Amino acid sequence: MKTWKKLALMVALGSLAAMTAEAETRGVTDDKVIIGSHSDLSGPLASWGVSAINGAKMRIDDFNAAGGANGRTIEFLVEDSQYQVPLAVRATNRLVQRGDVFAISRPIARTTRPRAKTGIDQYDTGRATAP
Repeated sequence: MKTWKKLALMVALGSLAAMTAEAETRGVTDDKVIIGSHSDLSGPLASWGVSAINGAKMRIDDFNAAGGANGRTIEFLVEDSQYQVPLAVRATNRLVQRGDVFAISRPIARTTRPRAKTGIDQYDTGRATAP
């Protein structure tokens, strides 16, 4: 499990390091990059979802404390999907529309991920850090 978490963070950070300083890039400003996630913060898998998000937040806090990348830190937005497909789709839509995220990371549950990805494809962001 630790390897998967490291891989997801490395992919997100790799995306951050590889990007250019284009002002029109969604979710990217001169000083931050917005990455979103949805997880089971309540519902039947809340104990696992909360722990996964807390672990991601700790890694991001460490990354930001070390200065970020190219002068940018990560802002991490999280939505609760409650292990329900409609709520995962809604969470993805909120992140993309309201959160204006650069990438979606850590959509964990196998049952909610495919439908939520449809929401990402709908807005043609072209960026999701977890398949």
